[in-house]
Amino acid sequence: MQLPVLTIGIPTYNRSKLLDNLLDCIFKQLDGTVFAHKVQVVVSNNNSTDDTEEVVDLYVKKGLNLIYSRNTENIGANNNILKIGYELAQTPYCWIIGDDDLIRDGGIAYYLKVLEGNSDVELFYLNHTNELDTDRQLVIDKAAINSQKMMCSRNEDQLFPSGQPVLEVTTHNALFTALSSFIFKTEVWKEHFIGYQPYAPFTSVANTFPHTVVLSQNLMQKPVYYVAYPYLAFFVGTQGWLSNWTLLMASRVVELTDRFEHFGAGSTFLTTYRERVFADSLHPFLKWFTGRDLPPWYHINFIRYLFKYIKYKNFRRTVKKLFFIVLRIKLGRLKASPSL
Repeated sequence: MQLPVLTIGIPTYNRSKLLDNLLDCIFKQLDGTVFAHKVQVVVSNNNSTDDTEEVVDLYVKKGLNLIYSRNTENIGANNNILKIGYELAQTPYCWIIGDDDLIRDGGIAYYLKVLEGNSDVELFYLNHTNELDTDRQLVIDKAAINSQKMMCSRNEDQLFPSGQPVLEVTTHNALFTALSSFIFKTEVWKEHFIGYQPYAPFTSVANTFPHTVVLSQNLMQKPVYYVAYPYLAFFVGTQGWLSNWTLLMASRVVELTDRFEHFGAGSTFLTTYRERVFADSLHPFLKWFTGRDLPPWYHINFIRYLFKYIKYKNFRRTVKKLFFIVLRIKLGRLKASPSL
């Protein structure tokens, strides 16, 4: 009996309908194929209170090669992600995919072909479309791909010397933060495992993008195979934290660039990445200054930022705009205050 090659790991919590959509497209792409035995699905249930278990049982009965794990308590989304790669995946390769994402027809077959043809590569980056939840049915109904939603523009696969050149084929911010966009050798995850994190979401880069932290050394130092066709539909509309994305960009994504720098990212990569982030940082910097309606995890060491990032043009522009906005606020308060 041939052993599975790829684990498709799905961390989930109280989103049984979305999980059902994902398992359905996996099942349909594997059922009756000659490569079905090469894939093992792992669902890590973070102690859900809905009918997640019943949904999983349905696909087990259909014959999907599925391992089910249920945490006895909610260990946090980030630790549930970390657990899949460190404890649950037992195949040579692992793909951790969000329970709200979808895989377009032909995706699994193509990814397996790429893995088998590049056995010396440890990390694969999957181009994808960024989708809103309101468009979920369009993806399920196999609507034509909107090229404007694609993360990267390059339409041919390529083996890059590291992940850094991928930045040249996208204009989007926050490259490498999407959980589902990596397939990796499981041994890499185990080797660079960062340990389970305190249950304090967004308080550190490891508690925000644990997958990227684990894979950051490989991203900066080793070859990365870029898969061009966006078989992956990555949904950004179902995350509860989406309203705080600009705050995460100005804090945790900036910290992520520091980690890239630690592992040898080049100056061109760092400059391009940080300039894009700082171009959209006025709103989060202003929120930090006013202190209004801030989530407890959001904090910027602005003095450190000034010393470290003042060389970046968009950072200087943003600080200049911030200065004049703050000045207007203070002058307005002075005018509104009673005369002495």
